Amino acid sequence: MRALAVIVALGLFSIFSVRWMDHEQRVQQARLDVSRIAHAVRLFRADFGRCPADVGELVAPPDGSPYLPPLRDPWGRDYQLQCPSRHDGEDADVFSRGPDGAATSRDNVKNMIVDLTI
Repeated sequence: MRALAVIVALGLFSIFSVRWMDHEQRVQQARLDVSRIAHAVRLFRADFGRCPADVGELVAPPDGSPYLPPLRDPWGRDYQLQCPSRHDGEDADVFSRGPDGAATSRDNVKNMIVDLTI
C-alpha cells in the first residue's frame, strides 16, 4: 500500500515538474523574442527615422528587407509593441501578454521599465 502511495506521489510530482519546466521554457523563449524585437525596432528606427507601426512592419518593412521572421509568443499570441516607449522616447516597449493573455498582469514578459509610482 505504501509503495502504491509513493508511486502515485512521484507520478504527480513528475507531472507538475514537467508543466513547471514547460512554463519556464516558454518564459525564456518570450524573453529572447522580446529582446530580438526591441533590437529590430532600434535598427528600423535608425534606417527609417521613425517607429514601426507594429511588429508586422518589422517582418515586412517598406523596403522589403525583413528585420525579423514572423513571430508569435510561446502562447500563440502576437507580441505587443508601443513605440516610442512610454518611459523612454528613444526606445520601445515590447511585451508578451504571457500565459493568461491579459494586457496588465504580472505574468507578462516585457522589456519596459515599470513605473510603480502611478
